[in-house]
Amino acid sequence: MAEIVAEVEVEIAGAQSVQHQKIVDYELQIEQPMGSSDAISISEIPQSVAQIIAQIQITMLPVRAKLRQIRWQVREEVDSLGNKLVLGNLVSGPTMVIICFLLYRFARRRRRGVLN
Repeated sequence: MAEIVAEVEVEIAGAQSVQHQKIVDYELQIEQPMGSSDAISISEIPQSVAQIIAQIQITMLPVRAKLRQIRWQVREEVDSLGNKLVLGNLVSGPTMVIICFLLYRFARRRRRGVLN
């Protein structure tokens, strides 16, 4: 079970880091042209910078959607593993009690058979 969790964590971390890096790259592309501009408000942004921002926003939408999907998958995996763990705990307790009872009964019958 721990191996499955570790594999899922590695896979998810890799996918999230790739998507996060894309977003950071897009944000840097926006900041670079703005660094040379003295614009204070959106209306003062140069047209070339506004076009770059519009392009980046369009390309960021699928990246953000993919990141949301990855996070949703992570939650689903965690919920699934949690449900399996709860089920295992619910089954293991009564099973251990039954096994202990059967061992006790077997040992008692064996002693009675030897003593009689």
